[in-house]
Amino acid sequence: MTSLLDILKETDLRINFSDNLRSVATREVIDPERLRKRKLLCLYALATNLGIKRIAAGDQGEEHEDLVYVFERWFSKEQLRKAIAEIVNGILAVRQPWIWGEATTACASDSKKFGAWDQNLMTEWHARYGGPGIMIYWHVEKNAASVFSQLKRCSSSEVAAMIEGVLHHCTQIQIDRQYVDTHGQSHVAFAFTYLLGSRLLPRLKDIGHQKLYRPAAGEPDAHERLQPILTRPINWDLIRQQYDEIIKLATALRLGTADAETILRRFTRDNLQHPTYLALVELGRAVKTIFLCDYLGSEEPRREIHEGLNIIELWNVVNGFIFCGRAGELATNRREHQAISMLCLHLLQNALVYINTLMIDPEGARGAGVEGVDETGGPACPYAADSRACEPLRQLSVGSGATARPRYRTKRAHDRECGSLTKTRFEQERSTMSMSFEELEAEALELSLEERARLAKRLLDSIDEPPAADEAASIDQAWYEESEIVVVAIAHHRRRPGYWQRRLK
Repeated sequence: MTSLLDILKETDLRINFSDNLRSVATREVIDPERLRKRKLLCLYALATNLGIKRIAAGDQGEEHEDLVYVFERWFSKEQLRKAIAEIVNGILAVRQPWIWGEATTACASDSKKFGAWDQNLMTEWHARYGGPGIMIYWHVEKNAASVFSQLKRCSSSEVAAMIEGVLHHCTQIQIDRQYVDTHGQSHVAFAFTYLLGSRLLPRLKDIGHQKLYRPAAGEPDAHERLQPILTRPINWDLIRQQYDEIIKLATALRLGTADAETILRRFTRDNLQHPTYLALVELGRAVKTIFLCDYLGSEEPRREIHEGLNIIELWNVVNGFIFCGRAGELATNRREHQAISMLCLHLLQNALVYINTLMIDPEGARGAGVEGVDETGGPACPYAADSRACEPLRQLSVGSGATARPRYRTKRAHDRECGSLTKTRFEQERSTMSMSFEELEAEALELSLEERARLAKRLLDSIDEPPAADEAASIDQAWYEESEIVVVAIAHHRRRPGYWQRRLK
């Protein structure tokens, strides 16, 4: 498997994000290349939670005292956020629209619990996950680049964290849609996101208990079939009376003169009768009713929300893979060091997405020296759009000479995932369905092994009929005979295509 340190180094060679880590002193006397090496080693040590002492004990040629010196003078939260923003902007710059689509404006947010020492004011016992720890709230755009992260207490409001990330992510992405789970939404959250120019799109666990508010009074018998889920009308007069106060709060959030946690803390259970709070709730109910009508009336928004939240779940899975040292527990009681460790993890994971983007995008892949990209600009993988950033730990070999080559666990995985069909061949596949078997066989034998596997997979989109037992056994045997794979696939496609469709998924 490729070293994470190699991926971190390759990203820095291309983006120079380490230049954002500046010393608090007035001058720097360390050789720039030596300083860059020490910065990357410190980043790697903190992002993987292995610790600086363990990294210095390796064969990196750096002393523990030198790495600690760099960490104490060159690492801060503000500088790490600038480096992360530069990597995210670099990811956006190398993406090809014909693979990734146009600039994304959707973002998903969710939290993940990390264990931590408990002799500090941040660590709390988590009622849902159990055990002491802290929460990291991630904001991940739809193509799996994380734009913002926050260190939070286990009892802190996820609604406040969601609003903070939308407003202060400091990247080039303009977020207008925000996907959250049930605990990331509330009536106040719907109101504030509406006022700030974005849409809150939650996945509601208790969807069967939701109610729709009537737009106006005086029509109790309207919408007869919706009567079981309709409730009282919206109090528009209350919203009108508190309009100025609502706008003041939204402006304070946008300008950063007050954080969302502080504003939401004003409206606690002891202060639920505050008129501004009641007006925000009424506005949120109106916005949520509109959302529920769209959510229940069409399958498309439900699929969109589910797809966006799946991306952040994959992001959280990779967290555990990278942050593996010390059993994934933050071994410090200092809040500053906890935040820096999380930002280093954030940076390293975005570096993985950046390298993965270079491997998928033809233009970026040619610059990285990736094999399997033809001279016409055809992709190394025709199905790259299905793999986009969902596998940021794809096994690569990235060396200091900026040469990257994909590695796979087996030859079969290579044949299935790394075809090298050009755009012309890709278009010609559509006409093969009308060819005779002899013509298909002659066409297939002229292709390389990778092209055969891709052509076979493209042909499997017809009826779904299981094969007989003897035919299934012959297919299993022929699968490993590489020279005949596409011939057998085409032959059985004409008789039993459904079986091969399942086999090649």
